[in-house]
Amino acid sequence: MNEIYLDENELELKKNLIPIMMGEWDNKLTDEEQRQVRTLSFFYNHISYTDDHLIFSYGETLIKLRAEIDLTMHIQGEMTYIDYLFILIRSEQRFDKAFTEFLRDFKIDSIIGSDS
Repeated sequence: MNEIYLDENELELKKNLIPIMMGEWDNKLTDEEQRQVRTLSFFYNHISYTDDHLIFSYGETLIKLRAEIDLTMHIQGEMTYIDYLFILIRSEQRFDKAFTEFLRDFKIDSIIGSDS
């Protein structure tokens, strides 16, 4: 599997998953922006691709979409094909379930970690 090419902003979200989840960005964002940033950071940390598939994986959840065309190809205005596939994955109920599991796992890890 390969890492997805992410732009500068997406990379910033990806590399800051823990600080984002710990609330270190909260004072800079509205409640809605906080939810969105947490979701995107989680997403970017669990996405990869093979030669012909975009893959989201967390725990037991696996979402695999076939990439029919060049991922960087623009399909509508500024939207690239990979953006479109990202939207499809994030709109799946299985993605929501995986994110909820991640939030639970993160909270448990934080509690266990603080007891040590």
